[in-house]
Amino acid sequence: MIRSVEAAKEHLSRAQQDLEAATAAAYPKDTIVTVELGGHMLQLKVTGIRGAYWTCPGQMVGVNTKTGKARTFYDSDVIRIDHMPHTPEPPRETLFKPGEGAALLSLIADSAQRGGDHHD
Repeated sequence: MIRSVEAAKEHLSRAQQDLEAATAAAYPKDTIVTVELGGHMLQLKVTGIRGAYWTCPGQMVGVNTKTGKARTFYDSDVIRIDHMPHTPEPPRETLFKPGEGAALLSLIADSAQRGGDHHD
């Protein structure tokens, strides 16, 4: 075994897994996309990632919105995103540095208990 070759294989595997994760985040389940496959424009509803990062990294699975037929495709096949499913906002706690969110929420709760701030 040659270390540099093994290191390169490990780097490749990590990159393939990162591509899977990035694709899944960019095209969440139920996203509707228009793709060009085999010279045809199709509208597909994303059902997920194929999950074979070692052979087909980033390959998605979708269902044709007209025929119901399952198709596999890549980001490079996407012409446009027609609809993104609702994705909830991140918890408010993540908008602050560690510890800041709790302190701000405490201030808001204290203000609410006092009847809020009245600006006349």
